[in-house]
Amino acid sequence: MLGLEVRNDGTRWMNVNKSWRTMKGVENYISNALKRYPWLTTDDFRITGTEETRRKPRNTMNAPSMDVYEGDVFMCSWGYSMSLVDFYQVVKVSKTGKSVNVRKLATKIVDGGCICSPEGAHVVPIRDCFVGDELKNKHIKGDYSAKHKPMFSVDGCGWRYAHLMEQIDPNGYYTSSWD
Repeated sequence: MLGLEVRNDGTRWMNVNKSWRTMKGVENYISNALKRYPWLTTDDFRITGTEETRRKPRNTMNAPSMDVYEGDVFMCSWGYSMSLVDFYQVVKVSKTGKSVNVRKLATKIVDGGCICSPEGAHVVPIRDCFVGDELKNKHIKGDYSAKHKPMFSVDGCGWRYAHLMEQIDPNGYYTSSWD
């Protein structure tokens, strides 16, 4: 940590009750002090301590890569009294890779069941067969599992998240709109 002392009467040094991690912060403080107190000069300041090394941002430490590509499929399982499943396909990835545009995919039933019945049905997404409008600028973040798989908030409220699917199960995913 860096500290700063200032000469107050030309001979005696007094400690400034502030500390900085980088030299830039100290230099900004001195620059502002020289503007505010025109009788001071740069010779009236003495820097103490050592500058800290820059730290990595928290969200990238020990986190695996969260690469998302056009064509990737995300799944969102939701519903309180029903079991609903939605699938989304990435249609555009931002230049930084931190956000995506997605479209909801149509589904097909693979087990002969009926979504509207109490027994429900198993469905799989149909790639490139879109329903509804494009959802834009969905921020990608890591989920809460050990692998930190990519996910995004579907509704913006934070209670419906879609998670990246590594592969699509040919047996389908259970869904039922029976309430």
